[in-house]
Amino acid sequence: VIRTCAGATMAEWKGQRYILYEFVGERYDPRQRLEQTSSMAEALGRFHGLTAKSGITGWWWDYDPTFRFPVDFLDYRRRSLTEADIPDTRRAKVEAVLNDMGEMLRDAIGQLIDGGWRQLPEIPIHGDFGTHNCRFAGPKLAAVVDFNMARMSPRSLDISKGLATSLGPGADGHFPGWEQVPLEMPDREAIVGWFENYMQFAPPFQEKEALLLPLVCAANWTTWGNPPRDEERVESAGLVADFMRCLLQDSWDIYSIVRQGGR
Repeated sequence: VIRTCAGATMAEWKGQRYILYEFVGERYDPRQRLEQTSSMAEALGRFHGLTAKSGITGWWWDYDPTFRFPVDFLDYRRRSLTEADIPDTRRAKVEAVLNDMGEMLRDAIGQLIDGGWRQLPEIPIHGDFGTHNCRFAGPKLAAVVDFNMARMSPRSLDISKGLATSLGPGADGHFPGWEQVPLEMPDREAIVGWFENYMQFAPPFQEKEALLLPLVCAANWTTWGNPPRDEERVESAGLVADFMRCLLQDSWDIYSIVRQGGR
C-alpha cells in the first residue's frame, strides 16, 4: 500500500495500482429493516433499469452457481448439524427439516428448467445482491459493494437474493441487533411494498419472468436464514422450509404481485 503526493491511498498488486477508498455508510441494521430494505429494492430497480438498456453483452458462466450453490449450501448445513451441540431430539427435527428443504429444492430446480429458465432474457446483474453487500446512511442506501459475481443472467437472481436477505426468516442473524427482531414469516404486505419500490424504475416483467420468479425465490431461499449450528437457530430453519413450501404452492402468489405492479 502506497500514498500518492496528493494524499490518495493506493494498493499495488501484480504490477497494477488501485486507488483505495474508505467504506461509506454503515452496515445493515435489522432494527431499520423495512426502511433500509425498501431503499435496497428501489436501488435494485434503478440498477436493472440501467443495465437492461445499457447494450452491454456477455455470456453465461460455464459454471453458473445459480442452483448448484443452494444444493452445496444445504449439504454444508447437514455437515454443520453433525457438529452442533444440541439434544438428539432437536437434531432429528432439524435433519428432517433439511431433508424437506432438499426435496423442495430439487422440485423447484426441475420446474425451472422444464419451464424455460435458460430462455429468460439476460441482463448484467450484481449476482450477490443482499443486505450483506449494502451500506446505509440511516434508512437510505449509501453504496453497494462486492461485484465479483456480476454476470449476464436473468434478473430474477438478484431479486430472489434481495428478497431473501431483506425479508427471509432468520436472515438478520448475520448482523448485530438481530436478536431484537422477532423471528417470523414475512407477510404479504412487506413483499408487496418491496416490489412496489423495485418496480418504480425496473423494466416491466415479461410473462415467463413473472411465472418463474416464485420458483427462483424458492430455490435460492435455502441459502438464507442461519445454518442450525445451535438450538437457537432450529426455528429459523423450520421457517425457511415453511416459506419455501408457500412459494412452491403459490400461496404467497408473487406472480400476481408482480403482474399487478405491486398492489
